[in-house]
Amino acid sequence: MKFFLKIFSVLLAASAAIISAAGEYQVLVLGDMHHDNMKFHDLSENPPPFHYNPAEVKRNLPNSERYQPRMLKTAGKVAAQARMVIQVGDLTQGDCGSKALHKAMLESAYNTLKTAFPDKPLYLTPGNHDYRGPGAKAAYWDFNRQYMSKETGTAVKTPDYSVRHGQDVYIFLDAAGGGAHLNFLKAELKKHQDARYKFVIGHYALLPLPGMRAGCMFFDKGWEKPREQMLKLFLEYDVIYICGHIHASSVVDYRTDAGNISQLMAFSILSPKLTKPSLELRGKEKYSTELPRVLPRYQQALESLQPGIEEFYYAKNPGGYVILNVSDRQVDAVFYLNWQDKPYTTVTLRKNNTVANNNKQP
Repeated sequence: MKFFLKIFSVLLAASAAIISAAGEYQVLVLGDMHHDNMKFHDLSENPPPFHYNPAEVKRNLPNSERYQPRMLKTAGKVAAQARMVIQVGDLTQGDCGSKALHKAMLESAYNTLKTAFPDKPLYLTPGNHDYRGPGAKAAYWDFNRQYMSKETGTAVKTPDYSVRHGQDVYIFLDAAGGGAHLNFLKAELKKHQDARYKFVIGHYALLPLPGMRAGCMFFDKGWEKPREQMLKLFLEYDVIYICGHIHASSVVDYRTDAGNISQLMAFSILSPKLTKPSLELRGKEKYSTELPRVLPRYQQALESLQPGIEEFYYAKNPGGYVILNVSDRQVDAVFYLNWQDKPYTTVTLRKNNTVANNNKQP
């Protein structure tokens, strides 16, 4: 019996090696989490002399204490073969009151994830909440240098860094830090132009969503030119962009003669009473301004992008996790609700990447 088990183990390892050589693997993606605990908030002054939202904290506490650990446990089993874990920003709530407390909150969140996924590299990018509060940005940069250097095995000096994984590259962009980080993005995309897939991870959505009401820095006044530069750059290099911030789950695939942008949005604040998304939109014809309460600043962008939309999926209030299945054929996004171990939908994020390249005019 032991002999047969040994043979089986050898065959299993050989199969995994063949799959790896073929460039097929999984990535676990976690959305906004807002890790929180009252011990990280200095409320000695009333009201606190910094941004503090009791309603958000009330939402966060049961998630951090009960729901998200359950989700992470399930995700660890479902995505047991995943090569890495990516979190898209707003790992923490912020609003701590001091640099020391904010660093402690970040380390608490990081340790929670590493406990769930001890044998997988964990890659992070900052969100607006990770920078929110006195000393928060400085705390994040200190944290990032320490822990992302450990995860990547290289000296990571800023939240802008990249990781090469076989044929693919993952570029982490400090989208919460402003437009100065675009120079890094340009250099990294050029450096890795031979990559099969070029994944960029940042907090804010670049392609707007119907019904989008939350503020999004890429659409703020003064960001018109940087956003156009990012769109042009992403099209040039056929970027797959992974983001969060809006607290929704979505896929948008946009194509023109200039190239292809595929955007995945993930969200990991859980609503345990939900057994399915409260609203789902599917199909490129649903990518429109007809949904109620579209902010005017998004309407023009939506209308300009409509002709190039090839794939669209949107789900409201479906906190959970996403598994990316990456292969030569395509990249699929598999969505899971809360701590369920069966997906509620699968959407093709990117079809064979040669399609995008062949669309380009010489």
